[in-house]
Amino acid sequence: MSERNTDEVETGFQALAAVLGRESRKLHRVMRAANFQPVSEADVVPVRPCLRCLDGGLRTVGYLRGSIMAHAVFACDTCGDVILSG
Repeated sequence: MSERNTDEVETGFQALAAVLGRESRKLHRVMRAANFQPVSEADVVPVRPCLRCLDGGLRTVGYLRGSIMAHAVFACDTCGDVILSG
């Protein structure tokens, strides 16, 4: 069997729809931050496998803007884990 080397992609609308309504306090806290900017509905964003639950997909839901750069925010559609890009 070969491993998946490339990320899947979807629209920002699909990514947000997949995770909104999840009972993840961490996701809700990040999304309420003043420097959080959600993905645009028309953006094409990657979906990555969740390394925590090994079942769901990490959906790109937005960006936390800093003074120098923005960090992508990924949320799992299954376990609700939230990861920031490095």
